[in-house]
Amino acid sequence: MASHAVSQENGYMPGIPFNIVIGLALPPAGLTRSGISITSALTLLPPLRSHPARAANAPASFPAVTRNAMTARRPIAAAEDAARVPDHQGLDHVRTRHPSARGQGDEARVKKLQMP
Repeated sequence: MASHAVSQENGYMPGIPFNIVIGLALPPAGLTRSGISITSALTLLPPLRSHPARAANAPASFPAVTRNAMTARRPIAAAEDAARVPDHQGLDHVRTRHPSARGQGDEARVKKLQMP
């Protein structure tokens, strides 16, 4: 419940590794948080943390994603699993690594995002 208030206020959880790295990567790319849409294409929970998503599930889950948000803002596809759906749907998007990759500091992960 404590996290709910933070999420409601910001629209995301600013203190988690994923969002820390995204926050550091956006300004050098000339992007802002309000100008992009980071939307999970998959609503399925994997059996383990960092478990790859089954490719067959990605297109079936796309209707659960708000297509409006993906076309009104620049979609960012973090990792190959996330890129399959916009590729399949023909949506222009930025392909990049997943910002939560383990074993590296935030600055090293920012450099590997390679956002235009």
